[in-house]
Amino acid sequence: MRELFYQIYFLRTQLTQLEKLFVWAVLFVSVDGFPLLPLNNENRPLSTVILLIYWVLQKITSRSISVFEVRLWLGLLVLILFTFSKAYFEYHDFRGLFKFCITGTLSVVTITTCRHFFKGLLERFSTTEIIRILTYSLILSSILPIGIGYIQFFALQGFLPMSVANFFTNLFSYRPLLDRPQLTTTEASHAATYVLIVLFWVYSFYQENIIFRRIYLVTLFILFLFINSSIGYIAFILTLLIYGLACTKVNFRRLFSNLGIVLFLGGAIYFLKDYFLVDYTLQRLNLIGNLLENFNMDTLIFWLQEDYSFLDRFGTPLLGFLSLSNSKFSGTGGESFYYIFPQLMAEHFPGMLNNNLLSSRMQIDDPHFTVKFLPAKLASEFGIWGFGIFMWFYITTLKKINHFQKQFDNPTYRGLCLCFIYTIISTYMCSYFNFIVLLVFVAVPYIYIYDSEAVFTENPTV
Repeated sequence: MRELFYQIYFLRTQLTQLEKLFVWAVLFVSVDGFPLLPLNNENRPLSTVILLIYWVLQKITSRSISVFEVRLWLGLLVLILFTFSKAYFEYHDFRGLFKFCITGTLSVVTITTCRHFFKGLLERFSTTEIIRILTYSLILSSILPIGIGYIQFFALQGFLPMSVANFFTNLFSYRPLLDRPQLTTTEASHAATYVLIVLFWVYSFYQENIIFRRIYLVTLFILFLFINSSIGYIAFILTLLIYGLACTKVNFRRLFSNLGIVLFLGGAIYFLKDYFLVDYTLQRLNLIGNLLENFNMDTLIFWLQEDYSFLDRFGTPLLGFLSLSNSKFSGTGGESFYYIFPQLMAEHFPGMLNNNLLSSRMQIDDPHFTVKFLPAKLASEFGIWGFGIFMWFYITTLKKINHFQKQFDNPTYRGLCLCFIYTIISTYMCSYFNFIVLLVFVAVPYIYIYDSEAVFTENPTV
């Protein structure tokens, strides 16, 4: 508790009032399923609303707009005009355009707000201290969700009354507690995504109090296992795998040492799976194992027909890339993928239509299917050029920060690489204005540019 009080004191004494508002937005990341904010059933971005207030106050105070922000608004205008042309000439419907105007606007506001926050801090703090501020904010944001998560788990195991767990769950989510902890989010996969970003961030950047750090990380990891999200497990493994392959130097001694630890933990988790894995998660993991062992088109189509969750999380990204040929590689327009979703299924995977849950959803007047993977979403909505620009930004940024972390062996840059990789795998990657993802996207290049300029100034031979 002393450590938490210290973190609160640090944030209270070191930041301006406007910067504290930004920290409040970080604190609210964990309760974006807040049911009292009437936006929609899938995403209630309370943190984004706070960022919007920050942006308005900043404009009132400064009475100016940066060149960077002007370029973002002009870019958004181009995308809106493209989406409008698609809506007017092809779909004869403007619901996708209306949604994109909202999500695009919130995206620009989120990016510019994050950049303004970093720019203000860099005038007074080093990049290491800025990371420290963000780390403290994320730690404090997780205290309530962690507590509720363990209450949910113990109630599901029969150690606490379910009425207690349901009371806390219903305060923050419109979805009832079923068979897995969902924390203060609307479902287990969102809870696992949130826990992982906090776990990766704290593991990478928090060094002040080693005892607190170890206890906190163990608490987070155990909760992550209890959440039972198969997509969370996949994201965790893929992030470590990509980081190990792309961002670390080959060290066979360390490789075998880490491999031994991984095998030990994997074996322990395997033998204890019956105590914390629910049937739903076991079915998902068996599905993935079946695909890896017998990967062919028949097996893929079978599971797309049988499992709606698999269709939603893996089938729609696949259809997102396949839609490029239908749109002549130009894209469908912002938030307009769902217009051609039925046509894509009928053309590429007609067996998908046999899924009862999918059929019932498609009978709804406005199902609004979305691609739950940002690269595929960009490819489907803005074509090969939108996908290419994003991947160019992502790969070049990762290469630069990876080069920096290898050159200086600094834990700050190692952490930025790890978190940057995770954001693209995260299930949060289906929203243009997700705060925690854009925060990492802005932080990585901004901190790299600032530090690389400082290093070059101090040592021109670098």
